[in-house]
Parts: sequence; structure tokens; C-alpha cells
Amino acid sequence: MLLSVLFGGAAGIVLAEGASAPKLVLTGKAFCSLKRQVKIPFHGVITSVEVNTGQFVRRGEVLARYRLGALEEQQLRRRFANFQLPEMEIRLLEIEKNIFSAQEKLIELKQLKLLDLVASLGKEQIDREFKLLKRQREVLRERINREKDLAGRERQLVREQLGQLVLAPSGNGSQPEIPKELVTKYPNSNLKKQGAIFQSDDLGRGALLAPVDGYVVSTHPELRVDAEFQAGVSVVQVGVMDPMLVRAHIFEMDLKHISPGDPLEFSSKSFPGRKFEARLNSISWLPLSGNIGDPTYFEAEFLLPNPDIILREGSRGLLVLH
Repeated sequence: MLLSVLFGGAAGIVLAEGASAPKLVLTGKAFCSLKRQVKIPFHGVITSVEVNTGQFVRRGEVLARYRLGALEEQQLRRRFANFQLPEMEIRLLEIEKNIFSAQEKLIELKQLKLLDLVASLGKEQIDREFKLLKRQREVLRERINREKDLAGRERQLVREQLGQLVLAPSGNGSQPEIPKELVTKYPNSNLKKQGAIFQSDDLGRGALLAPVDGYVVSTHPELRVDAEFQAGVSVVQVGVMDPMLVRAHIFEMDLKHISPGDPLEFSSKSFPGRKFEARLNSISWLPLSGNIGDPTYFEAEFLLPNPDIILREGSRGLLVLH
């Protein structure tokens, strides 16, 4: 004889006569454990689409390529033209020249054997000018170094935005580097090593890169060659589907039955007869509703291995704690 069991509004658990009832039955829905949107950083026109929905991609892999609008390209060029490095370097050369002249005058005064008042006053004035010039040189060198650092950071940011540079933490967590697998896969691409000279010719084209290892879970409905997108539009979404994250609501009186790390069985009507092992990852400490008259439920998250990628985001099923 089979008995149908109902717990917390979840139906469909069938027990053989004499079997012990589960401690807890929850209805849950699966989600990607991590999902990242890939937004086009500048207004542009798509020139190629490299992936399809459901395709696995590696971090840094090209998803689509685009051509910047004429106005956006010109604005980028102006951003780099605004740095004052050439002017400051010319000013530094002038100070170096004045310092050299002051040194020559000091040498001339030291060679004078007449220790009259005029020579003494002249030496003091040149000494003051010499110290002032040296201080100006130090300040200007500091400004040039800061400006170079700012210019380098600005160029690196644009290269990352355009998909021309992929940065990954190195072993010591300091100097970024390009992943070796990408260098091997795209030997003729625009990937460049840290510190390489930024080519202004690259400013007109960009690539959208996968931010993480995962699956292309969705693309913009208008994503195709010659499609035009404004800056900031989400073009592709990449999600991590192994493990999946199952969310469920737990009634306050059921909290005593479960703790983080407890194993549960997840089953879905979409895959009859198959059971997946899940584990409680966390339970929110804030209720879903703060209204006094509402029943108190808390949201719980369960990690669910999905190695064969059979479950998709939105898959619904029952979580059973024995």
C-alpha cells in the first residue's frame, strides 16, 4: 500500500507503508550559482557573434565583436590626448637647462679671488636660485610620474573595456597577466601583455569577453551582425551551472529540523525517478515579510551538483530531508 504525504504545501512524496516520514519537505527552484551580465561598454555596431545559447565558454573567450561609433572613438582619442605629459617634459628640460647654467655661474664665482661684497651677494643669489630650481625639478618629476601612472591606468581600463586585454591575478596576487590558455587559443588576437604600448588604431573596435567560466544562458533578442546597441546594454549572460543554487522558503517552526551542511534529496517532475543530492548552504536571518499579520518564512539556499548540466535555471522540484 502506498501513502501520499503532504508537508508544508509540498505534494508528491510517496512513501511505502511503514516507512518513516521525512523531517522536512520543501518546494525549491534552481538558479545558476553565479550569473554575470556582459554589457557593451560603448555605443557600437555588432560585427560578429561568436557563441550560441547553451554553449560553454572560458573566462576571456570572445562572445561577440563590435565597431565603435565615430563619436565614441573620437572621444576615446581625446581622452588620451588630454594628458599633459609632453608639456611637462618640455618644462623639465628647461629647468634642467637652468640648473646647468646656475652650476656654471657658481663655478665661476668660486674661481674669483676677489672676495668683495658684490661677488658674495652674487653667490648667495645664485645659491637661492639653484635650490629653487632643484625643488621645482623634484616637484615636476613627481607630477610627471603621477601623470604617467594615471595615463597607464586609463589606457589599461580602456583596453579591458574594449576586450583587448584580459587580466587575471598572478601567483603573488600583484602583477596581472594574460591566461596562458587564451594566448594559445588566440595567438593572433589583440591580447597584449601588461605594459605593452597601446595602439590608437585599436580604439575603433572592441570585443565582448566572457567574465567567468560558464554557459551562455541568454543573449539579447536583437543580438546579430549589424545590430546597434547603446552603451550599457546587457548583450549576453554567462552563468555557472555546476553547482546550481536551489532556493526555498522555510517556515519558522521548521528551522529546528535543519542546519547548514545537512544533505537533502532534490527531485523534479521533469526527471522522474532521478534524485539529486543537495546540501543546505545558508539560511537568511531576515524573514521574507516584515508584516505582523504574515506568516514568517525564511529564504534558504542549497548547493546542488549538476555535472551533466541536466538542470537549468528555473527547474522546480522537491527538497526532502530524511
